Amino acid sequence: MPDIIERLINIGLTKYEASVYHTLLQKPDLSATELANLASVPRTRVYEVINLLHDKGFCKKSDDEKIKKFNAINPKFAFNNLLERNKLEYEKRIKNINLISEELEPIFELSKEQTDDPAKHIEVIVGNNEILEKINEYGRDVKDEILTMNKAPYVIDFSAVQRRGKVEYFPGLKYKFVTEKSDIENEDFVHFLQLWEDVGAEVRVVDEVHTKLIVLDQRKVILSITNKNIMLSDHTSMFIDNSQLAKMYVKTFHSYFDDGIPLKEFLKTKKGE
Repeated sequence: MPDIIERLINIGLTKYEASVYHTLLQKPDLSATELANLASVPRTRVYEVINLLHDKGFCKKSDDEKIKKFNAINPKFAFNNLLERNKLEYEKRIKNINLISEELEPIFELSKEQTDDPAKHIEVIVGNNEILEKINEYGRDVKDEILTMNKAPYVIDFSAVQRRGKVEYFPGLKYKFVTEKSDIENEDFVHFLQLWEDVGAEVRVVDEVHTKLIVLDQRKVILSITNKNIMLSDHTSMFIDNSQLAKMYVKTFHSYFDDGIPLKEFLKTKKGE
C-alpha cells in the first residue's frame, strides 16, 4: 500500500475511500467500473465508497447522464472541507461532554452522600489559627455564594483589615452578612463591613444573632460554638460537608437576613438617635 494511502487513512478516510481518491487524483473522468478495477475496490462496494467520498467533499460526479464519471476535488479544497467538518464535530463533542458532565455530577454527589459514612463529612476544630485555615480551605472551592451570620467574639483582626484598607474577596461571588446590633458599637468591625459593602456584599443588622454560621454554595456549613468566658484561641467550630443539612441552614440564615435592616440604613438611624 503506498505511503499516501496510509496517510489518507490516518486523517480519517477508510482504506477504500483513500484508494479511490488517490486513483482519481491520478486519473480523472473515471467510471465506477474503472474505479473498482484501478482502486481494487469490490464492485459491490464501489458506489457506496464514491457516495461517501462525495459527501465528505473529496470527489464530484460528472453531468453525463449516460455514463457517470467521477473526478477528484482539488486537495486544497477537499482538506479545507475536512478541517471545517472536524472542527464542527469537535466543538459539538466538547459541548456534549460538558452537558453530560453537568448532568451526571449531581448523580455522583447524591450517591456519594448516600453511601459515604456521614462522619467523614463532619469535622470539629479547636483554635483560632486552625479554624481560619479550615475556613480558607472550604472557601477555595466556592463558586456561587457565601452566607455569613456572625457575632462577637471574632477570630478576625479587624484593625489589621482596616490598616490594609481592603478585604479579600472573589469577583462574581455573592456575599451576604448578618450581624447583631450590639456589634455595631465596634468601629473597626463597622469599617470591616463597609469594606465588604464596597465590593458588593449585602449586610443586614438584626437585634440578636443566636448562632455563628457560614454556608458556602448551599453545600458546606461552618458552625461556631463559642463560650464567651474562655480565651479567643479556644474557639471551637464544626465543619459539615452535606448539601441536605446546608439547605436547612440556608433557610435559617434567610430567616434572619430577611428581617434585618441594611447596614447603611441602620447607621443613618443610629446617627439620628
